[in-house]
Amino acid sequence: MTKENWKLHLEATEGITRPSHGGTKELWQAAIDRHKAAKCPQCMSRIKTMRKNYWSRSRDSIARDMGLTKVIGDCSGSVYYE
Repeated sequence: MTKENWKLHLEATEGITRPSHGGTKELWQAAIDRHKAAKCPQCMSRIKTMRKNYWSRSRDSIARDMGLTKVIGDCSGSVYYE
């Protein structure tokens, strides 16, 4: 789930406005905490996406630091470094 869709989900289900649009940070954080505690499927999907993006960026950064280049396989289309 994208960050924007997740924010729209929180706004719709909680009936609050995000802090960047005039809402309070305290209400926003409380809504996030309630959804995480209830194991909301949409919020769990967002957490998985965030973790996946974090590890992907980390792996790319480490490979670049080691001087490796990103290569996409001809047949399989998978990404590897050499």
